Amino acid sequence: LSIALISFSACHSDARPDLDSRARIAYPDVRRGDHSDTYYGVTVADPYRWMEDLGGAQTRAFIEAENALSKPYLEAIPARARIKARLAQLWSYERYEIPLKRGGRYFYRRNDGLQNQSVLYVTENLQGPPRVLLDPNSLSPDATIAMGEFVPSDDGQLLAYSLSDGGTDWRTWRIRDVATGTDLADTLQFIKFRQVAWTPDRKALYYARYPQLPDGRGDDTKQMEIYLHVLGTAQTQDALIYRISDHPRRNPYPAVTANGRFLIINVFDGSRSTGVY
Repeated sequence: LSIALISFSACHSDARPDLDSRARIAYPDVRRGDHSDTYYGVTVADPYRWMEDLGGAQTRAFIEAENALSKPYLEAIPARARIKARLAQLWSYERYEIPLKRGGRYFYRRNDGLQNQSVLYVTENLQGPPRVLLDPNSLSPDATIAMGEFVPSDDGQLLAYSLSDGGTDWRTWRIRDVATGTDLADTLQFIKFRQVAWTPDRKALYYARYPQLPDGRGDDTKQMEIYLHVLGTAQTQDALIYRISDHPRRNPYPAVTANGRFLIINVFDGSRSTGVY
């Protein structure tokens, strides 16, 4: 919303910043590190690499200092309230996602137009009343926990779903019993960007994850690897299925064929190339 307000205010006469006062703004000091990377023999300095640690004390302190500087300025823009009201009016409409059918059940997301996060519904009949399967708005007081991807098992009995806290790309995956609406004990971490893939018997699922750092966080500077998680076991017991050892940029993602016979491994080398195994 702040980005939108800045863009709108730049072309509106009653919200034009005072250039003289802007020149007197005392911006927070920012530390320049000595990190660098070498690409094909060329060394490239990256002095702000430390900011990629979003949970680090230095990064959080810098963000808080920037917010303390920018928020009073943005809130004082005369057009802010009018633009905010107009955007709220434009965004407040009921919307649905396309239903996904698995095992005689239909899964879909709906937002009544005023909810921070869309709600996941399930129904056995598109003409009948649905029931709420997962409401992310109830997971935190400020509704900043969002549901990312969701993958029902082929028979529609179990639902694998991911959660993102505060807008992070990191996903925590859980498994929910569709009939009862309760979660199993299984939790999968260190995952970004891709869905999991169920085995046909819904007793296990394949997923791609990053290695784990000594402090317990995921290390997204390394490559993903494909693991197999058996329901009812700890993630530490998951079996390593596939690892790329001959190319530093390629990442694998799993998919299971419709008949359940083959594991398809899609390999991505950024935007350069793709492969299928």
